[in-house]
Amino acid sequence: MSNTSRHGGSWIAMIALTSILAGCSSDSDRQTSSSGTSVYRDSEKSTSHEAATVEMQTHLFSPREVTIRAGESVTWKNASNEVHTVTADPLKGSNPDSVVLPPGAKAFHSGEIRPGKSWRQTFTATGTYRYVCTLHERDGMTGTVVVRPSEPQTR
Repeated sequence: MSNTSRHGGSWIAMIALTSILAGCSSDSDRQTSSSGTSVYRDSEKSTSHEAATVEMQTHLFSPREVTIRAGESVTWKNASNEVHTVTADPLKGSNPDSVVLPPGAKAFHSGEIRPGKSWRQTFTATGTYRYVCTLHERDGMTGTVVVRPSEPQTR
C-alpha cells in the first residue's frame, strides 16, 4: 500500500469520527433559566411537549402571540442575522409594561441567541406572559405566551 493511500484512509477515518462526535450533544447545550427550569439550546433533550415555535426575525417575534397548555414548551428559533433574547424578567426590560408575568410565575431570560440557534422554555404556571427581546425592545420586539390549564387526563 502506498504512503498516499494510508494517509487517505486516516483522513477518512478522522472525518468519520469528527462527524460522529459532532452529532453528540453535551451539557453545554443545557442552560438553567432564572426560574430554575432547564432549557435547551439546539437540542431536543426536554421531555416536555413542544406546543409552539416562534421565529425570531429582524426585530419581530412571529407569531407575536401563542397559546399553549401548562407543562408544554415554546421554542424560539433565531431566523435573523442578529442576536436576540427571549426575556420575561421585569428587571431586564427597559419598559416595565412590556414584561408581564402571571401570579406565581418566575422570570426567565434566554441569554443571547445567535443566528441559526434556538431556545426552549417550558411553562408550568397558567396565565399571560409578555416578553421582549432586550436588545430590540425599543424597536417593538415583544411577544406573548398565553398558558391555559392542562387538559385532564382521560383513562
